[in-house]
Amino acid sequence: MPAAGPIYRWLAAQEPDELQKLHREFVCDSHRLWPKDPTSQQAQVQGRRWEQLGRETRISMQQAGQQAGQAAGAETMQAQIEAAHSRRLYKDFLRRFAVMREEPRLDPDEFDLGYYSYGLRTYGNLLVTMVLGGLWHGAAIRFILWGTLHGVALALHKLWMAVVPGAKATGAQMHWWSRAAGVFFPFNLVCLGWLMFRAESMQTVELMLHQIFSNFNVPMIPQVIAGYAGVFALIGAGYLLHLMPGCVDRAAQRLVANAPLVLQVVMTAAMIWCVMQIKSSDIQPFIYFQF
Repeated sequence: MPAAGPIYRWLAAQEPDELQKLHREFVCDSHRLWPKDPTSQQAQVQGRRWEQLGRETRISMQQAGQQAGQAAGAETMQAQIEAAHSRRLYKDFLRRFAVMREEPRLDPDEFDLGYYSYGLRTYGNLLVTMVLGGLWHGAAIRFILWGTLHGVALALHKLWMAVVPGAKATGAQMHWWSRAAGVFFPFNLVCLGWLMFRAESMQTVELMLHQIFSNFNVPMIPQVIAGYAGVFALIGAGYLLHLMPGCVDRAAQRLVANAPLVLQVVMTAAMIWCVMQIKSSDIQPFIYFQF
C-alpha cells in the first residue's frame, strides 16, 4: 500500500478539472446500479446471487486454508472465515482484510517519527521548562535544583500514569493506601523544594537537612509545640480544612451564600479581625522582590 506522501504530491500536481472528476468518482454515488424496488423479484434474485457468491468464497477460503499445509496459514484462514460471521469484535472484522504472510516494510522517506517521539520529548520539555523556571527566580544553584526537582517529579508522574495500568488521575478514584502515599510523598517532595527555594544559601540547606536527618531531637518536640502553640494551632486548622471532604466545603459555601446580609457582614468583619491579629507589624515585600 503506498504511503500518503506520494498520493498527496500526485493530487497536488493535478489540474482542478481532474480533481473534480476524482471527487465525483469517489464521493458521488448515482445509485444507478441499485434496484429501484428492493422488494421486486429482480432485486431478490440479485440478493440470492450475492449470498451464493459469499458462500462459495467462504468455501474456497476454507479449502485453501486446509491445503496450505502450514499450521499458521491454516489458522489465519480459519480466523478469516470465523470473522466473517462475527459482528462483535472490530479486530475480527479487520482480520478479514489481512493478507496471509504479509511482510510490512517501512519507507524511511515517508515515515514521520514526530508523532512517535512526541511523547518522549514531552518528558524532556517538562524538565527544561522547570529548570528555566528556577533560573527565572534567580541565578543560583538552589533555584536550579528546585526547578530540576519539580521537573523530574512531573516527568516521573507522567511516566507513572502512562506505564502503570492501575494508576488513577484523581484521589477519588484511588484506594485509600495509594491516596495516602499520593499525599505523603508529593507533600514532602514539595517541602524539600521549598527548603531550597527559601534558604539564603546552599550552606543553610545542608545545615537544615543535617538537623532533620542526623540531629533531630525528638524530646524537644513538646517544648517547641508549647512555645509556638498558636502557630501549631493554625497549622493544624489548615490541615483540617484541607483534608475535609468536598461535601463539607460545598455545604459551607451554601451556608455563607444563603446567610442574611447582616450575618455575612459580621463573618467578613470577623475574618478581617483574625487576619489583623496574625499579620506582621512590618510590611512584608512581595516574595519575588526578596531575591
